[in-house]
Amino acid sequence: MQGYNSYPQQQQQQQNMQHPAHPGGVYAHQPQSPGAYGSQPTLPRYASTNSMQSHPGQPMGQQPMGGQQRQQQQYGNGNNGQQQQYYNGGNGPANGLNSRYSSYGYANGGPGAQGGAHPLSHALYADNSPSSPTLAGDHDEMDEKKGLASFPPSSSSSSGDSRSNTGIKGANSNNGKPAYKRWSQSLAGMGGSSDPSAIDSRPTRLERIGWLDGLRFLAAAIVLNATFFNATITNADSYSAIQRSSPLYIFRSFGLGLTMFLMILGRALSAPLWDIPASAATGASTTYGSSGAPTIAFSRLTRAMLTRIFRFTLPVMVIAALIWALGATNATKDCNAAGMQQPYWNLIGRFAGWTTIIFNSFFYFEYLTSAAQTFSANLWTNAWFWQSSYAVYICHMMLGNLSSARYWIYGILAFFMWTTNNYFAVAIVGLTLTDIAIHGHFARMKKWPFMRLLAMQIVLIAIACALMFINIVRDNINKGMAVINVGDHDEIQFVDLIFVTCFFLVFETSSILQVIFGNIVMRWLGKLAPGMYLICPAIVFTLVPTLGVSLSNNGLSGSGILGTTWVVTFAISIVAAIVFYFAVEVPSKKAGEVFANFVTHWGRSEDEKKAVKAPNAPAPKKISGPGGK
Repeated sequence: MQGYNSYPQQQQQQQNMQHPAHPGGVYAHQPQSPGAYGSQPTLPRYASTNSMQSHPGQPMGQQPMGGQQRQQQQYGNGNNGQQQQYYNGGNGPANGLNSRYSSYGYANGGPGAQGGAHPLSHALYADNSPSSPTLAGDHDEMDEKKGLASFPPSSSSSSGDSRSNTGIKGANSNNGKPAYKRWSQSLAGMGGSSDPSAIDSRPTRLERIGWLDGLRFLAAAIVLNATFFNATITNADSYSAIQRSSPLYIFRSFGLGLTMFLMILGRALSAPLWDIPASAATGASTTYGSSGAPTIAFSRLTRAMLTRIFRFTLPVMVIAALIWALGATNATKDCNAAGMQQPYWNLIGRFAGWTTIIFNSFFYFEYLTSAAQTFSANLWTNAWFWQSSYAVYICHMMLGNLSSARYWIYGILAFFMWTTNNYFAVAIVGLTLTDIAIHGHFARMKKWPFMRLLAMQIVLIAIACALMFINIVRDNINKGMAVINVGDHDEIQFVDLIFVTCFFLVFETSSILQVIFGNIVMRWLGKLAPGMYLICPAIVFTLVPTLGVSLSNNGLSGSGILGTTWVVTFAISIVAAIVFYFAVEVPSKKAGEVFANFVTHWGRSEDEKKAVKAPNAPAPKKISGPGGK
């Protein structure tokens, strides 16, 4: 492989002669007594709604407008001193007729008058973000924590037909009141509700889903166990309680932990990329194309696609440098003496090898997993996570605003993904679960009678356990589904996918489990999961063998050495993950935000920048939405 030194077989033999393996290893299992172990469309983006005049039959984007008039209407009229809000086309109140246009026809006349805009036009042109000739809209001053959700009121907030705004008196006047309150009071004068909370149902985004953090920590613990036990237990006949034939094996199955991470990725990445009316978030029935249906938040989607790469680049560089340093200093020299297979990190050798690992961690290692595992520890899965992220973004962009028939498309797409790059299939399942949750289906299921809901959950658990723990069933299903996978990625098993999906469905419908796994402790531990995942191999192949040899020299038994070194590995991984989070992950997030802000400001005029910084109406409080915290 380019960038790596070759490793001839005779060199390996010479090394084995110089460092003879400990007979059976310090973790060799000792005989024990039996029983010891058990087995929506907007007006054109560059024109303000206030600057549009009513010309039925002519699209608003083509209406005549003088530059001076347009500038006064957008940024304030010097004659009356009234400063107008800088609204996105179609997203704020307007004088006269506020028609709904699309390629199919406008709502108040034309070929599409009866049914409004063509359904597909919504999917193609809907944008609920503030106007700006940029990729990400006018939320550049907001950070990720504030939610990117402080938008002016959307025309879809009160009615699916934007004609409901026609004739509202004073709709364009400030009167010193926030936009959404002025709008709600005008509606009250027309017989509507005077309660702003009842009118101002502007779409927002979900808060962070807390119980996913708890599952992320669980997945990281499983991967840590797999890394540790796969390195220290080389005899398949030893420690039968945690071998493949035992139900406890799921707690040390690298494939299962990897499958959980990929599904969490699909579930978590797509959740903030929806504009969610309160009615949908509480599980109220909505009709496709209505104002109450969730829609794709294109502004947040484009920003997420800009920042995502930074979440991987710095961590990969740091971990690759760590592996290189450990290999160069021969920090893994005690592996053979402890009966462990020494990794080939010392063969990276030079700067070219380090840069090759970084590049390959995004591309080449996606299919050459054997070489990836040899030289890059757990970085070998980085290509899968990174590419799956953009697969989720693209599928969400293509399918999210389609009718309910999109679920068939999700299923077909996931199947064909399985036959090629099966790791995409897992992430697509997570994306589908988010779509189901955002549209309130899981929230409605939670309102079922208790026994009915419990019965469904028991059936899901029974299916998962039967497929996982009945060996002949599991092995034959995995073998059959692996045959149709031309990518030959056997690290992900089909039964693991079914097992994780079933348990995710249980979590989605169980408020109790969401509270348990969404508490403050689990949420914080979930933030440490990437660090645990990436750092644990460095601990396993350096500190563990040295400590193991020392404990063995002091007469400790193999099982005692195994238990002690596992506790040390887990504890040091937690501490190292905390340092990794603040020193690597947080800066990588900030770097992504800086880059996204640069791109969104690039090419703007000074007037546009001032308009962007003009104060917006206060946004409604973020909602927890389907799935809870």
